[in-house]
Amino acid sequence: MASSAEYGQPRSPDDYGAGCPRWMDPEGKHGKVIVLSLKAANDGVLPKNHPFTVGKSIQSLIGDCYTATTEAKGSKYIIKVRKQIHATKLIEMKKLFDGTLVEIVLHPNLNYSRCIVNCPEVNEMSQEEILAELASQGVTAVRRITKMVDKVRINTPSMVLTIQGTTWPQYIYFGALRVATRCYYPTPMLCFGCLEYGHTKARCQSLPRCQNCSAQEHKSDECKETSNCLHCKQGHKPIDRNCPIYQRENEIVRMKTDQGLSFAEAKKLYDSRDSAKSYSNVSKRLNVQLDSKDKEIAGLKVELAALQNQLTAVLNELKKRTYCQCQTKEGSQDKKKDRNKRAKEVSPETINGSDFRQPPLKKVTGGDSGNTEENKNQLTAAQTTIMETSGTINSDTNNDYMSITDESETETLVITKKGKKKIQRHTNGHTNQ
Repeated sequence: MASSAEYGQPRSPDDYGAGCPRWMDPEGKHGKVIVLSLKAANDGVLPKNHPFTVGKSIQSLIGDCYTATTEAKGSKYIIKVRKQIHATKLIEMKKLFDGTLVEIVLHPNLNYSRCIVNCPEVNEMSQEEILAELASQGVTAVRRITKMVDKVRINTPSMVLTIQGTTWPQYIYFGALRVATRCYYPTPMLCFGCLEYGHTKARCQSLPRCQNCSAQEHKSDECKETSNCLHCKQGHKPIDRNCPIYQRENEIVRMKTDQGLSFAEAKKLYDSRDSAKSYSNVSKRLNVQLDSKDKEIAGLKVELAALQNQLTAVLNELKKRTYCQCQTKEGSQDKKKDRNKRAKEVSPETINGSDFRQPPLKKVTGGDSGNTEENKNQLTAAQTTIMETSGTINSDTNNDYMSITDESETETLVITKKGKKKIQRHTNGHTNQ
């Protein structure tokens, strides 16, 4: 945002962190954020209804133009205001309206921000000399970024600047040079003694651990075990930057820096977002699984329809074959019934009184006519055509035999009950067999 420094004039430190330039906000309603810390005086404790007590006490002084959160498990308050006069009034407040003694001071950490600048033109200057030149722009500390070259530490053009205020300026002026700034993200605070996050080795009160296997029984240079992470229990060193716990801590630090939060606030915000991401990831994964299941079900339905069509075709073919077999069987049964019926009609019990028509038998002379092959053929012909015979049919009263005499009364066919057949010829009143 435009300010006096961008038009060639020195920039005032009061402009840092402002929502708009001071000439557009004469009352300071959108000025830079000032962070205060409130706690009970003399190592005391806040009252049990401290959210209401603290809120009413602050509101009685400056109204509603503030925001507040807690830290240190609710024993301290972080108060943010944008007017210097509001900050002064709160710092002068020594007790709450119920008489509880309190102490309000500028927050030791959140009223400062850090940025990185790159200016190779000042490589030969010391940190103290650079700080003296940049102090008028709100810079309170300068730290060189160095690197090792052939076991010798040398300066780089990059520097970390600590600036008073909750935000850093877009540019820093190194005399006649305007140098752009960028955000500085500190690395997660990891103790190289106990390998826990949140403090440094200088303030560690725990037993040291091996930086390879996380054990406390031996030193790191004596370790012969496989790598084991203390935090995620995976097979890598606990100081590995690819560790998911390290990446989580790094993300919290970035969130803290970008939004000007305390570490506890940033951690709560990260956990809430992580829970939302987890639910979102689960929902997306379930949706993908459901889509795949739907596609699989659709494919199974197509296969089932094809199998049903094949089954229907097979059933129809079986029905046709069964119908043909039934027709053939019925036809065979009908033919058998006809043969049985015809056999009954020509039996001695049923043939009496029937009208048969049999052609005249051929007269055979010489020899034994009953034993010749020709007579046998005539008998067979007579048997097969007996239903068509038109001669005279006689039988005895006991149906022991049946005789058929032709129209010329010259020949008679005799059929006994046992099926024996013989031909009688009548010549001049005599009967010859």
